[in-house]
Amino acid sequence: MHRILQKLRFSANSTFVRRYGSGHAEGYEPGGYIFGRPPLKPGEKRKKYFWETMWYYGYYGPFIIFFLAEYYSPKHSIVEEAKIEAQKRMAMRGETFGWPFPANYALVEVRKEGE
Repeated sequence: MHRILQKLRFSANSTFVRRYGSGHAEGYEPGGYIFGRPPLKPGEKRKKYFWETMWYYGYYGPFIIFFLAEYYSPKHSIVEEAKIEAQKRMAMRGETFGWPFPANYALVEVRKEGE
């Protein structure tokens, strides 16, 4: 009986937690410039920090290189490679194969009749 009362007392205390939805404290109203910088006058350029250029090239450069390498890399799965190799071997033996042609038909070397 004592444990049941403890559980009831614990659950009653945890459900009646006071929550004040008044937002934030009164003394912290926004009133300054963003990052402490005043807005630029018309025609004035912002001064870059020394690390900004390194950040742009160091952070975004590898992403660009990776995506370009991924885009231009050959898209052959193991099954496609096996099909191309099988069709090359069939062409070397002089056998014909029907549809579908390999993904890159230029890879298949066909043996000429006189060889």
